[in-house]
Parts: sequence; C-alpha cells; structure tokens
Amino acid sequence: MRRQCDINDPHVERLYYRLVSKETITYDDPQPIEREADAFRMRLHDGKVIFEMKEHFATEKKAREAVEDYLMAWEIYTNIQSGHNAIRFEFERADVIDRSPTPGVLSVSGCSHSHSIAGRATIRVTCKEYPAPPEGFMVDSDVESIWNRYVQYKKGREPLLPMANFCLTVLEYSTGERRQLRRKAAKKYNIDYDVLDMLGKLAATRGSELEARKGQPDNQYEELTSAERIWLEAVIKAFIRRAGECAARPTVEFKQITMADFPKL
Repeated sequence: MRRQCDINDPHVERLYYRLVSKETITYDDPQPIEREADAFRMRLHDGKVIFEMKEHFATEKKAREAVEDYLMAWEIYTNIQSGHNAIRFEFERADVIDRSPTPGVLSVSGCSHSHSIAGRATIRVTCKEYPAPPEGFMVDSDVESIWNRYVQYKKGREPLLPMANFCLTVLEYSTGERRQLRRKAAKKYNIDYDVLDMLGKLAATRGSELEARKGQPDNQYEELTSAERIWLEAVIKAFIRRAGECAARPTVEFKQITMADFPKL
C-alpha cells in the first residue's frame, strides 16, 4: 500500500466513520440515513457512516475538516435530546486515490485511525431508528464552548453553578455589546429575559460551600433544591439548542423560550 506522500495527485474519495452508542442503547434493524451537502454525500447504514466526497480534497486532514463540523452538530444535537454521551462518531479510515498515477504502480491508499469527535445504568433502550442529523443546527465556537462545559459538569468534573454561569455569560458576550448584555442576549436568542435573570440569580446566590460561585456573608450558604437543579440543566440544554439554531439561521426569528417551557421551580 502506498503512502499518501508518494501519490502524485492525491484525492480523498471517501471517509469512513463508526457510530458508537452508549452501552444502554441498541438499534433494531434501523433504516439507512442518507444526506447530501455541497462537499459530500453521506450514508449511515449498519452502524457505519460513509462520506463520499464531491469536492476535491488533497489530504485526509482537509477532507475530515469538511465533514467533522457536520458530525459534531449531529453528536451534540442528539446528545442534548438523549443524554450527553448517547452517541459519538469514531474515524476509521480514508480512501485516497491518485488522479495521475505512475504507470504500473498501485494508486489507492488507505489510512486507518481511531479517533472520537467528541453511575452504571441498568435500563436498556432499543431504537427502531438511527438519530437523524439535525436540520438548521450548527456548531460555532460559542455552541462548542457551552457544550464542552456542560459535558464536564455531567462527568462530575465541574459544579453545576459555575458551569451554568459560564454558559449564561457566553450568550451575553456573544452580542458584542458592552451594556445591558443580558437584555441584548435575550433579544438576540429570543429567550425571555426572566429565564436569563433567574439563572443569573441562582448562580449568584445558591450553592453549598463547595459549589457556590461566590462566598456568602457569615457563611450562610443556601444549597440548590432538586427542582432548581433540574431547572438549570433544562435551561442549559435549551441554551445550546437555541445557540446552534441561531448559528445556522441568524436571520430567523425563533419562537420565544419562556419560563413556561421548563419545569416549575
């Protein structure tokens, strides 16, 4: 097998990935999923995701850059709905052809890797369908940073309140404004100001000595209730969805997210 650096005119023809689900999820003969974009055609079947490249990419790195934002959006959107580690995609290999092969020399190269884009459960779920890639959802730097902090929280590596406050400030600073950031964020993402303000108040005033963002007078810490924890998690997931929707379609006015969309406090 020839190395890609020995190929005269390399072209990445296909990329191969594997859909990995957490151990509690199995799929029962789901129908294949096919999609097409400017740069590629995609088919998911039998747990394998194959990208046939429509555009020319001379290196595996460039070809993967063209598809892995798509896969990241697929991962994040699905995991918001089904759990932070419901699916991930692992890169397996690339098919690289030589568009100007030396006569008599094999002109196909294959590169193989294993790379992820991204309490013990007892309940198992069998799904009849694969999770579909989202329409109108895109991962930009803000979506990625909010998601990564949420994942750190779910893994037990960060307290809830600092994570929630970070996510709130990312939305606020994304407006590019210097004043009334919270109101500007409420307008940009069409989220009721009361939702943002409640999150800000909880982040500023709640939490145990180990979880609170700020010290409290006379060490009078007030821990979050279970209802407040559930509410905060639901709000952060809504933030991620809405930020991804706005990144994909910045001129669309989405339905407003209000307090009524979340569990009662």
